Amino acid sequence: DGYTLAFVAASTVTLTPHLFKDPQFNVDRDLAIAAIAATGPMMIAVNPAVPAQTLPELIRFVKSQPAKVNFAATLLNSVPHLTGLMLNRSAAMEMYPVPYNGSVPAITATVAGEAQVVIDGLPTLVQHVKAGKLRALAVSSLQRNPLYPDVPTVAESGFPGFQALSWSGLSAPKGTPQPIVDKLEAAMKQAMGSAAIKARMEGQGFVVPPQGSKIYADFTAAEITNWTKVIKTAGIKPQ
Repeated sequence: DGYTLAFVAASTVTLTPHLFKDPQFNVDRDLAIAAIAATGPMMIAVNPAVPAQTLPELIRFVKSQPAKVNFAATLLNSVPHLTGLMLNRSAAMEMYPVPYNGSVPAITATVAGEAQVVIDGLPTLVQHVKAGKLRALAVSSLQRNPLYPDVPTVAESGFPGFQALSWSGLSAPKGTPQPIVDKLEAAMKQAMGSAAIKARMEGQGFVVPPQGSKIYADFTAAEITNWTKVIKTAGIKPQ
């Protein structure tokens, strides 16, 4: 009836079905796509003691001592963890992933120098970068982030097409009448078009993309394809 909705995070759609033998849901079977809310990149940041001012310099540093440079991953098989594995594969390097139980311990470890590199979403890293406790080297969206226009993308740092995003969207149960889905889509488009909401989102490092259920469906399909490839390449088996 349009009153029972899911605000779905990227990992639920793109990672969970491949990481668990019985995720107890199927996106195609169970959900009707309504609208995407926002997207946000991962940020690759380093402890200031690391002798790298750019991503290419970090790659050279890592290659000079394979498997000795730790990168703090916020949870095993999370988007930040898999982004690090993508970067390892793309750059033919070997950062050693150390999974932590969430963003706070991963960032704390990097600030303390236990890890040299941390990969996470902007909202958790912003205050530490601004305070000079971490140095931002790159973001993983195709375009630079409005919050950090001077930080280059991984794609423009020598890896065209590299993209790893966190995102969230609104979905309804499959079988919800199309007029109701259309109404939800229109309401979401109006809300996300608000200057105040856009400013709030961008202040946390998110980007409000073009709205529409077709856009969201196509985007979701592309994301599933991308992360399926990453998971298979990494040899991760469902538990």
